[in-house]
Amino acid sequence: MRNPHDLAHTPLGSSGGTGISVASAFAVAGIGTDTGGSIRYPSFTNGIVGLKPTHGLVSRTGIIPLALSFDTAGPIARSVTDAAVMLGVIAGADAADTATRKSDGHVERDYTRFLKPDALKGARFGIARDFMGYDPEVDWAVEAGLARISRS
Repeated sequence: MRNPHDLAHTPLGSSGGTGISVASAFAVAGIGTDTGGSIRYPSFTNGIVGLKPTHGLVSRTGIIPLALSFDTAGPIARSVTDAAVMLGVIAGADAADTATRKSDGHVERDYTRFLKPDALKGARFGIARDFMGYDPEVDWAVEAGLARISRS
């Protein structure tokens, strides 16, 4: 598998195929599984959104477990809103997965209502500039992102 933005790089993680599909606009969203980063890694390396839900919020039925106390499924999408919509669809109790019992009564159907466009207003960010200076393209992307955030 190759990262669709740079074929010299990997999409990372066991959910890399889902990440590639979403990043390449073959799908609006997909489901990944995560124990130690397999939703999060393909999401950040492919420039998309991934969410590893709280353990027990989404059923693990059908997932081949690596560590039952960490394994979960979650949305991978092109936007935060799409990920929130998908989470509302996949979250919930499952009689086949006892871990979902702890989510009974705590599952939302519309997670988009918690999204706030100005959520970062007034936030302070620490930037580890010691790790910059190795790749001009990465430095440019970080600086462009910081400029965008500071305009919000």
